[in-house]
Amino acid sequence: IIFYSLTENKKFDPKELPKLFEETIKFLPIDLRQQGNEIIRTWLFDTIVRTKLLTNKIPWKNALIHGMVLDEKGRKMSKSLGNAVDPNEIMDKYSPDALRYWALLAAPGNDYLFTIKDIESGQAFIIKLWNIGRYIEINNAKEGKKGELKEEDKEIINKLLNIINESKKYVDNFRYAEYVKLWRKFVWEDFANDYLEKIKNRIKNNDLTAKWVLYNLYKIILVYLHPILPYVTEYIYQQLYKEKKSISEERFEELIKNII
Repeated sequence: IIFYSLTENKKFDPKELPKLFEETIKFLPIDLRQQGNEIIRTWLFDTIVRTKLLTNKIPWKNALIHGMVLDEKGRKMSKSLGNAVDPNEIMDKYSPDALRYWALLAAPGNDYLFTIKDIESGQAFIIKLWNIGRYIEINNAKEGKKGELKEEDKEIINKLLNIINESKKYVDNFRYAEYVKLWRKFVWEDFANDYLEKIKNRIKNNDLTAKWVLYNLYKIILVYLHPILPYVTEYIYQQLYKEKKSISEERFEELIKNII
């Protein structure tokens, strides 16, 4: 991948191979390699040995092994069995983000069952996130100003900070399923069903502090959900915030500093 990126859109000259080789190995080891469990011996081990012999370096620091996708009967999806699902059809019917949501719930190293129920669960979460954004837009929460926080404000901010610390541990250890479940639970139960219900009267009465908390915490939520649901979070960000060219340019540290 590194080699092809260096030669992209260029006419390859074999005489430049030694120079390109030296440029390529500067990037080694890369942080992470992802692959299936069926090619550990033939691909993972082989690449490690070859790279070590040629460069005296290891090719990557971590290897993340994933299993096979199974149909609802527990069989491996394959063309020969005719049980494979066309991801384009799933994305057309639901959304690319719903498919990503399903994929991230897979446990590393284990085979993973494909069910429409899980896709629909992801889509329901996307709709929930969207509806929160609509509520913020309709009530013009952008006009909020930082003021004296009430008990429910302090409580939701503390919960968010705890979720951020906990989720970082999951990401550092490639436990993406736990990351997804943690954020879903926080957004759906703590933020939407609990906090939003508590502040509805304050929002109705134009409480600027409640609007400020709602507006700024939702922005942080979007940023932390962006790796899971990149399309919907980018779209909502551009509609409500648009402070950067892209939501991916936001910095976690700056966002957290703003609410402490």
